[in-house]
Amino acid sequence: MALCDDGTLHMFDKTQWRAPVRTIRSTESEAITTVANLEDVNTAWAGASKGGYLALWDARAASHAPASKLVGPSGAAYLSLATSGMYMAAGTELQGTDAWIDVWDARNTACPIRTYGEAHSDDITSLLFHKDTARHSGILLSGGMDGLVCAIDTHMDKEEDAVISVGNTNASLARVGWACHSPMYQFQAQNNLADVGMDADELDLSNAPRRTGLGPVYAISHMQTMSLWDADKFDCLHEEIEVRKPTSFRPPWVTDYVIDTSVTVPFQTQGNHASVGLYVGDQEYAHIESSQVDWTLHARLPSATTDRLAHCDIVRCVQWDDSNQLLYTGGEDGRILAWSMQQSEPPEAARMFPHATILILLSTFKTTFFNTPAASLATAQLIKEELLRVGRDAMEQGDEEPPRMAVHYFSNGGMITLSTMMEHLHDASPHMPTPMATIFDCVPGILTEPILRDASTMTYKFGSWNYLSTSALRKLSA
Repeated sequence: MALCDDGTLHMFDKTQWRAPVRTIRSTESEAITTVANLEDVNTAWAGASKGGYLALWDARAASHAPASKLVGPSGAAYLSLATSGMYMAAGTELQGTDAWIDVWDARNTACPIRTYGEAHSDDITSLLFHKDTARHSGILLSGGMDGLVCAIDTHMDKEEDAVISVGNTNASLARVGWACHSPMYQFQAQNNLADVGMDADELDLSNAPRRTGLGPVYAISHMQTMSLWDADKFDCLHEEIEVRKPTSFRPPWVTDYVIDTSVTVPFQTQGNHASVGLYVGDQEYAHIESSQVDWTLHARLPSATTDRLAHCDIVRCVQWDDSNQLLYTGGEDGRILAWSMQQSEPPEAARMFPHATILILLSTFKTTFFNTPAASLATAQLIKEELLRVGRDAMEQGDEEPPRMAVHYFSNGGMITLSTMMEHLHDASPHMPTPMATIFDCVPGILTEPILRDASTMTYKFGSWNYLSTSALRKLSA
């Protein structure tokens, strides 16, 4: 299903990708603003309308007209939509001083089963039910142009009971959602604040299992900043993360805009962290990142400047098809593309050496200058085991000699870190890769010709490495 900016809906058959099998048009005043599937009905889907109603369609019906219209009591335009089972939540634009969230049951279309009008004071731009329906049934996340992000228990009639927590991002919000987290995730507040002024019933409601342990959420603003929060009390985990900051990727990358977010595209979360998958773009590319404040490049998709089949304008929407492992993208060029993530554009080093194994070592200020000998030895042992594994795999596949290896130093940290570990990397095994070249990348600490000669003429003789001497390292550190 593709929704165009004029409100036109096109339905395509994914197995054929020909002309749309159905096209639904609407007037400007009743244009569809967003669409969503009804999870409990495989053939039903809903659309939110500027006319202040939800339209329900049955994909099996031949008619282009909706099977039913659920007219909101306020008459305000619906801008956002979320579904869970047979339930739908729709957020309105600001009308006067009010903006509403209407909760509908598809089995009872006469009127909303809940209406909340005090959570937001501006357009409600984003809604999403909690993905864990077994533990947190009916918990709705909302975000608006007032900068507020709210967790709402839609099982409750009274709004004062329904609103679980509220966070203020101080920025107009484009979208909010539930962030990825590992099973180990558990938020620990720096200051334990007790709820005061509550009677026993209110405390029981506040501590109900359905309303606690909600997990982390993300909020992305129209200014392309992101913040991470814990939903129980909306304690801020990270605030105003600048998505458009330059990266150290090769080739360099600077994000122009956020296309969308995802928690379904596979990437790993480790430890007690919250993560968000971002689809971001510039005027030429679209790619995916995963975030724990520091970005990790997951895939990079080409533009029409390098591939005639790719997008030639800004990418506006994405959809991950988990069953087929395909990424669908839609852009202002009017095209829908299906991408295989296994064939996405590789990083620069992978393009230069398509069959190489790339081992990346990240050094920090602490590990470079304050690592203990024991810590360096332990890290070197891990590196050596990985190098031996690569060499062993290559020779088991028929190579007569171990693979050759290029060492790429980046900055002084990389130079010092690897050099201090080289005495631990020697191994008499015939599987150890042989150094063939050394690349110095932005390493201003190499000040003398002997240091440069020692580091750049690394050889593998008699089962050991030639490495920088201790005196040379002292000169380098100085």
